[in-house]
Amino acid sequence: MKRFLILLVVALVPVFAQSQDLSKEDDLKVRQAIQFMNNGNLDKSVELLKEVQKANPKNFIVGYELGLAYYSKQDYDSAIDIFKKLQKNKDANSILYQAWGNAYDMKGQRDKARETYDKGLKLFPNSGPLYLEKGNLENMEGNYYEALLLYENGIKVDPDFTSNYFRAAEILGQSSEPIFAILYATVYRLLDPNSDRSAIMGAMIADVYREHIAFEGDTVAKVHVTLTKKNNIQISQADLSSPEALLAKMTCFELTYERGVLASGALTEAAKSKELTFDDLIEIRGDALEYYLKEQQEKGSIIPQNDLVAVLKYEKKIKDAGFWRVYNAWLMGSNEFYGGYEILGAEQEKFKEFIQWESNNLFVPSRDGLTLRQE
Repeated sequence: MKRFLILLVVALVPVFAQSQDLSKEDDLKVRQAIQFMNNGNLDKSVELLKEVQKANPKNFIVGYELGLAYYSKQDYDSAIDIFKKLQKNKDANSILYQAWGNAYDMKGQRDKARETYDKGLKLFPNSGPLYLEKGNLENMEGNYYEALLLYENGIKVDPDFTSNYFRAAEILGQSSEPIFAILYATVYRLLDPNSDRSAIMGAMIADVYREHIAFEGDTVAKVHVTLTKKNNIQISQADLSSPEALLAKMTCFELTYERGVLASGALTEAAKSKELTFDDLIEIRGDALEYYLKEQQEKGSIIPQNDLVAVLKYEKKIKDAGFWRVYNAWLMGSNEFYGGYEILGAEQEKFKEFIQWESNNLFVPSRDGLTLRQE
């Protein structure tokens, strides 16, 4: 996890050095210093940045980059001193508090890291990166539920920041509600399609289905689908006295989607061979999608309409446009068991059409906060 923290901060370096009051000569030196930093020549990076800072003592970017250079040198005390002074700068932002807190964490001072992230959130309450870092601290200490809530809060306030989807999916993939790992991983894949972590998410989606659809016989009655713990729903006396509460339990997203999986004709065929092929999985996903959205449309007053439906409706658009097979091959193609990329190789023209379609129909998270999971 700590290696992740370092990579996160260094990856943010190019965000800055775009526009502040520096001479052309000093601006070039800052860019060179960033290049030195990225190439591991940290002493040269510090030397250049200190030179520019001497002439521009109030410039936030120069100070921030100098702090990052010390951070990268593992001189966390120097980094912290710089970040602490920068908090009073008029250009201070949430990323400063992220780097500052990370420096404390790298020193093993997690309480001070938390305090710093909290200080940043008071000033920048819509910072996804700060919720991510708070979640990472809980994650490292084994407090997975607390970490998950923090990642989801980050998603609500900053739905374009993708790392919170990634971390939430990782936790949920090992939970009793892996269905939500599928959804968060799908959103991550759509928002950040070209990263290495995106391939990890794609592989996870296929693995969740493989691990939670078990064939114990050659009929659908002997198929066990465990995408949600709510398939073992407990009915209380209070539920019996409140039809609305009972109905809400029985018509939640998780159970409705799982019923769609069980109702799929492709699952019945897969049960005969006790094997889930990639083509079976693609068809089952399509059937479950259609089933859930049909139930939602017909029973909208019972099945609440929330932001969860956004990603499913987007997938329905893909399916209606005729790209369901190549989309799923792209989405889960990094899974080594299935080798979905082979489908893309065989259907290159169709995949090119999908890429063109997707570029004109990008998935956009809800501006009101993409809340996929409901307690």
